[in-house]
Amino acid sequence: MDSTYAATLGGALKSFCASLGVPFVDATGRFTELTQRGKLIYLPYDTHLSPLGHQVLADVVAERIAAAGEFPGRSPAK
Repeated sequence: MDSTYAATLGGALKSFCASLGVPFVDATGRFTELTQRGKLIYLPYDTHLSPLGHQVLADVVAERIAAAGEFPGRSPAK
């Protein structure tokens, strides 16, 4: 982990989760990519996720679970 990422909230959460042995999934990259393409990930004038943001986060988590082999044969909803 580079020092720039470590100084972010995501970096702090990743370190905290690792210290507890809890998996951590960071959707920042996907959120950034979609936001740069004009997608509304957060509600306007708010810090809460939009319906699309919730779906993207659910997909990122489902991909992580599928990659870990927790639910063989299942893939994220599209």
